[in-house]
Amino acid sequence: MGERRATIVGLRKSGEEFSAEAAISKLEVGGRRLLTVALRDITDRKRVEMEYEVFAEAGAVLAESLDYQQTRKAIAQLVVPRLADLCAVDIVEDDQPFQLTLTPADPTKASACERLAKLRLDRRHLLAWSAIETKCTQLVSVITPEQWEAMAQSPEHLQLIRELAPRSAIAAPMFATGRLIGALSLASTTAGRFDERDVDFVTELARRAALAIENARLYEAEQRATRARDEVLAIVAHDVRNPLASISFAASTLKHQLGPQTSATNAKSVELILRSVDRANRLIQDLLDTTRIEAGALSVDRETLSVSQVLHDALEAERGLASSASLELQLAADRELPPIWADRARVLQVFENLVGNALKFTPKGGRITIGAVPQPGELLFSVADTGPGMAAANLPHVFDRFWRAERAERQGAGLGLAICKGIVEAHGGRIWVESVPGRGTTFYFTIPSAPALDERAGEAAQH
Repeated sequence: MGERRATIVGLRKSGEEFSAEAAISKLEVGGRRLLTVALRDITDRKRVEMEYEVFAEAGAVLAESLDYQQTRKAIAQLVVPRLADLCAVDIVEDDQPFQLTLTPADPTKASACERLAKLRLDRRHLLAWSAIETKCTQLVSVITPEQWEAMAQSPEHLQLIRELAPRSAIAAPMFATGRLIGALSLASTTAGRFDERDVDFVTELARRAALAIENARLYEAEQRATRARDEVLAIVAHDVRNPLASISFAASTLKHQLGPQTSATNAKSVELILRSVDRANRLIQDLLDTTRIEAGALSVDRETLSVSQVLHDALEAERGLASSASLELQLAADRELPPIWADRARVLQVFENLVGNALKFTPKGGRITIGAVPQPGELLFSVADTGPGMAAANLPHVFDRFWRAERAERQGAGLGLAICKGIVEAHGGRIWVESVPGRGTTFYFTIPSAPALDERAGEAAQH
């Protein structure tokens, strides 16, 4: 009591303990020293402070993990043992069996909680189910041992209740996005631990817990859907490529058999078949690359590359398409440029996608310029066109999967720019776009410079 700002514990006539503060004063009266003590019950103040602490922690604790089971454990950590001796999270799912998670403050009661969670009970007679059905918080301030027998639905159930010894309980329904998903129940071995003052607090805590559980559930469902999609995509890609290979082989054989003397119509038909096969294979590859990028498994086989050679190869690969579209394709780069540390095929894939994108939007007679500028530790590449440009509102979306500009004449899958972003970032680089309506669009991306020979040797030794 002599310590400043010390909290002491008082004892009521009923035997209940309460938090208190004592202010001690010293008086000299008639040569005698008197000490006076002013004792204040601060139970309500402590309750409010505790509630603020719990809500302050709830945001960080509940956002710590998107794992479904871990989130339910995190809810219990918020309330046990600070608020209750037992926390129960009841989840009701339309497509799954009823799920119950019980967490005790006393580790020796964990076995009883596990056995209770596995019991087949008529939940219509449980406090949590009452909160679910009424959609209102349910409070039982005092639970007597006699009531335990009335609550029990079997001898085993009664034995477990006696082991856990609940003397006060409160249960609140959990709503997420307007949907009832279960109930949050707190129990204490102290009679009268919960009262009307706890109703609003536990109701709000249940609301926050429900949002965290729903986010974790949605994330888990999304992960399952993504895995299922990837498995289907891998199977489809394999099964579709086999007939595509047969079609390509048959078309190539037919082209050879027809010879140079065949009619223009026949030649065009064969070329159309071959181009369609190439386009289908490219779409399959784009889908597979997108899946790998999302999974963080895109393969990048780095080596020291000559920038001049990479730029030359990129220009030569796209020159025919640019010429057929009546567009000028030019290079704006110094002849002497430092080498880069990159995957040649992947970098050329970036140029192919960016130049292909420029070809879609640049009108005849326009110009597409590929550039490269050395910077500290990296090379800055650019692909600029003289097309109509893009509105500022579209710029944040150009690297989104399946996003397509409204003016696209040739409708692709909308994966090319997203793949560019994934490839560049897998190299440790950056990619962005700048555009002014009526003045064209420029895409920029960086690729790290090739490290010195001794740095590469050290890196290889680490791997």
